[in-house]
Amino acid sequence: MIINEYRVINNCTEEEYQVAQLYATALASKENTGGGEGVEVIKNEPYEKENEKGQYTYKIFRLASRVPAIVKAVAPAGALDLYEEAWNAYPYCKTVLKVRILV
Repeated sequence: MIINEYRVINNCTEEEYQVAQLYATALASKENTGGGEGVEVIKNEPYEKENEKGQYTYKIFRLASRVPAIVKAVAPAGALDLYEEAWNAYPYCKTVLKVRILV
């Protein structure tokens, strides 16, 4: 077995990279939001748990404009929403996605 290791040189510190990552994520969310569609941030707050410090976010992704018209026609209101809970303690991150099943 041959194991190859590749290293990518980064031109910023780990702290600068963390800030840039958070900024890029926020900017992408903002660009895809508008007119009742996109990302709705419900909670965005710091958290601390045992030896872990980070940022907790709870978001709702409204996806109705991103699916074909036939899907929108048969899906009940709110069925095309995706709920995300994320605990970002850089470099570790836990994300839980939930879909509400409406009958």
